[in-house]
Amino acid sequence: MRLDPFDAFADAHRPAFSRADQFRRFCLYLRGLLAAPARRTVEGIAAAVGPEAGEQDLAQALQHFV
Repeated sequence: MRLDPFDAFADAHRPAFSRADQFRRFCLYLRGLLAAPARRTVEGIAAAVGPEAGEQDLAQALQHFV
């Protein structure tokens, strides 16, 4: 199975994260950066990723990640 470019990029950075939740938030953060409109605040990134991320307070989770 071949990974799409985003997944391949993210997987290349997986060793930098010791916990699965850190890697998951890294992926959400990257997706949000790519999807967010002009201003890329943590709140904007969380809104761009949307509720399908499964986090209760994604903006706060991403703030802790950053």
